[in-house]
Amino acid sequence: MVHAYEVAMDGCLEQEQWTTAYEYSKKLVKPYLVLLPQFHPSVGLHYFKQGKLALHIDYLKDGILYLQKAKEILSITHGSNHELVVTLNSTLKNACDEMRIKQDENIINRIYSDMQ
Repeated sequence: MVHAYEVAMDGCLEQEQWTTAYEYSKKLVKPYLVLLPQFHPSVGLHYFKQGKLALHIDYLKDGILYLQKAKEILSITHGSNHELVVTLNSTLKNACDEMRIKQDENIINRIYSDMQ
């Protein structure tokens, strides 16, 4: 079943079906955690991919959560100076910056709508 979900997710990625790929990525988490140790590199890489997918479909909060999980694992398995982890940190920082901007926009929009 895991292999089928992985193939389906990869197919969706090739077809740029981001939301469906994200749904398959969510289905893969539990089996990965059952079959692999918590700090296995494959789990970390999956969280990284899942986080990037979530960001791509504007699920910022979920994306940040998955990227943080990926960082926790990949910093241990690859080291904090590894190019992959450096890229992950940059992606995470950009996502957090975007979340701050969107939160400010939401506050401004609420204030504006209250004024009308």
